[in-house]
Amino acid sequence: MELLDQYLKSVKPYLPRAQKNDILKELAENILSQMEDQAAQLGRPLNQAEQETLLQQYGQPMVVAGRYQQDGGRLVFGRQLIGPELFSKYVAVLCLNLAITVAIFVGYAIAAGRLFSVPQFLFPASVQFGCVTLVFILVDRWERRSHHWNAVPPHERPIPRWQSVSGIAGWSIFTLWLLAVPLFPRLLFGTAAGHLTLAEGWPMFYVPILLLLLAGLAQRFVNLVHPDWTWLLPATRLAVNGLGFAVLFFFRNSHLVAVADPTYHLAHYERLAEIFNAAILRGLLGYLLINAIIHACICASYSRRRMSERAPSRSAA
Repeated sequence: MELLDQYLKSVKPYLPRAQKNDILKELAENILSQMEDQAAQLGRPLNQAEQETLLQQYGQPMVVAGRYQQDGGRLVFGRQLIGPELFSKYVAVLCLNLAITVAIFVGYAIAAGRLFSVPQFLFPASVQFGCVTLVFILVDRWERRSHHWNAVPPHERPIPRWQSVSGIAGWSIFTLWLLAVPLFPRLLFGTAAGHLTLAEGWPMFYVPILLLLLAGLAQRFVNLVHPDWTWLLPATRLAVNGLGFAVLFFFRNSHLVAVADPTYHLAHYERLAEIFNAAILRGLLGYLLINAIIHACICASYSRRRMSERAPSRSAA
């Protein structure tokens, strides 16, 4: 019962840890009983399509797991934003983000020989908290509105063309914005453009980041034409985020933003330049590292699935 095993694996992450094995055993028995009843009515074993249809009717994995959630943490703000099925994972990802951010800042403090200030740490930490929370809210809402289960993992299904088109639009706007920054510094510095400038080290940082952006844009164009090339998305994102992290790590002690006029409110604008440097470098380091880890896990899952599919054919040969 390969499909049943896949279904149970999809339900398992959402179950309470203490009763996980007992619930899976009970769930497997219930589903097998329904399959046997349907097979008896048809007078033959269910084929794969019929098994998948029954599992789809049984319910979306997170919703099914929610029936066994007696109590658990949740994020509520007027209404439930993140349910108990995802809350423990939400907290775990937040803690991982925080740990990585702390490690990056501690490493920077050791390398630079000076301590970082609380505001320098709070800015990237707040951005990561907001991003992680938003992602989990959207996943929770999507999973609850999705009533059917698909035997193919989400990252291996054909990539919707609307997703590629929206990615092309967003990535193009961001790339054009970055191209325009050296010509129009106000796009980056806002009203402080008259007092802040791009430092001498900016071009060495700027060119590889632009190349990585163009690589991400190329991936979206290719998937627009070939939505079935599902391996390309995680492989490209892993490469882009991993190389982006390497570039930022290399420039971690560099000053990409400097004070343009050192005679006018020097202390204030030096502090502002430090904030921009922290946001560009240390803030993005954590974001890129998390994305690289996520897409590395997706690539590993994709590889394991492909290897398991090839194993029967090799043994048969």
